Amino acid sequence: MAFVPYVPPALADDVRSLIAADIPNSTYDFLIYHDYLSRQAPVPARALRAQLNFKSDINNADRTTEFYAPLGTELFKGDVLYFPALEIWAQVSWTVHAQVNALNTQIMLCNARLRFERYQDEVVDENAMLLKEAGWHAVTAPMPVSLSNTYMRFDYVKKSETPGIIPSNLLEVKLQCNPATLKLRINDQFDYGPERYKVTNIEYADTDIDQRHGLLKVVGEKAAGESAHAGA
Repeated sequence: MAFVPYVPPALADDVRSLIAADIPNSTYDFLIYHDYLSRQAPVPARALRAQLNFKSDINNADRTTEFYAPLGTELFKGDVLYFPALEIWAQVSWTVHAQVNALNTQIMLCNARLRFERYQDEVVDENAMLLKEAGWHAVTAPMPVSLSNTYMRFDYVKKSETPGIIPSNLLEVKLQCNPATLKLRINDQFDYGPERYKVTNIEYADTDIDQRHGLLKVVGEKAAGESAHAGA
């Protein structure tokens, strides 16, 4: 017979009461976007944020916090969150675990809003009338993302005057996995600051098996000779 631990019936209620209380710098109302780029209305919720007491990611430890929500809250890795009182965006960066009295995960603050674009040839109808001009066209609308540089990483250069290494000039972008972002492809481009970047890799390891929830990691490299510009 399987062991079933005793759980005091008021344990979850105690956490709900704690989260419902107005505790400065700890409890917050927020909005959950399960699919940020869809027209679905965000879901209001409430949770407790706490500073990490360990460094889980040296690049992001200063903008990652522990997160506790009441049991029964629909919350998934990759969800985009908005905190009206703080005017900040974040995304759930860890798998959401149901503990005895609360949901526990980590959230990462978003520090950029990006739109991805793809070069498309002109489109004409059967009468050779131009329907869409050739050029860079949006693949996604602008969305909050967590972005970090990889200037401390280096690539080996084998075709240079002197053998050695050079800075990689790469950006890592973590963004919500949703039907629109799953359409991203290598060589799509995006603007960040004054620079134009080309997508060189897309990783799906932080999504669930059906790619319904989770995070994509997109690696962007500076597009040689190009600066940021507005696409169609």
